[in-house]
Amino acid sequence: MAERRKQRSERGFLRSLFHRNRKEEKPDAAQLRREDELFQRIERRIVRKELYRQKHLSLYILAKEVGTNRTYVSNILKHKGLTFSAYMGSFRVLKVIQLLSEPAGNDLDAGAVADWCGFMSERTMNYYLTVSLGMTFTMLRRRIVLLKEYSRVEEMP
Repeated sequence: MAERRKQRSERGFLRSLFHRNRKEEKPDAAQLRREDELFQRIERRIVRKELYRQKHLSLYILAKEVGTNRTYVSNILKHKGLTFSAYMGSFRVLKVIQLLSEPAGNDLDAGAVADWCGFMSERTMNYYLTVSLGMTFTMLRRRIVLLKEYSRVEEMP
């Protein structure tokens, strides 16, 4: 029994050494190139299909869309310094700005915009807007209205 425990302990030690050494390895140029290509493919697919608008989009669904597994997508995002939710949130924030910048943007309801852009709620949208831009939906709308008015004044003869 003691011998068996000792063998398990040694295997565990060797396994931990192996994993520690693997973590310290730097990816080679070919691997980095493959990761960059996949990252670009992910971005193109998200934008083209507007996947960020899906409220229940998951890492698994995204990975399936680009033809790989969720662990690989997660690791690529991690190497870019991103989490899946922060990455999706950035696309959604850009969509909010785009919607508010359109001519009918002043009339849009915050809840409707949150829903249209794929946020689970208005509160979640405000969280991502505050983290990304330092302002809530209402503040952003006011800022965009002011910018629109300012640009109209600039265009006057």
